[in-house]
Amino acid sequence: MNSQVRVTGSADVCAYISSVAATVDAESVCWCEIPAFDAVLTLSCEIPHYLGRKAVLAWNRHFGWFLGVPGLTQGNVVIIDGFGLGRLPEPTRCADRLVELIADLGQGDPPASSRRSAPRIVRAGSS
Repeated sequence: MNSQVRVTGSADVCAYISSVAATVDAESVCWCEIPAFDAVLTLSCEIPHYLGRKAVLAWNRHFGWFLGVPGLTQGNVVIIDGFGLGRLPEPTRCADRLVELIADLGQGDPPASSRRSAPRIVRAGSS
């Protein structure tokens, strides 16, 4: 796991993020200087319907963890779902919630923007 430490205050926060990263087997940790997130963990897995983009976990000190994928511009994250576990859930709860969310996303339909409908076939003389 690579870690880029830029800003984030306390050693407790660093230890917490590092513990979550180790528990979910993150490939890297990026400490962010943007107001939306304090840290982004890049995972080795992909989210169904977002193939080609690795899953990320983004953490905000006020709202907690979110599952997403990298956006089209560097440093941008597209949020897919929040963990709903509070600001500082135990790392094992984060890992369990991650597994649940990815499994749930695999069960549903792809987002409307990625659906491709089959062409409608109309036979001559029918409507």
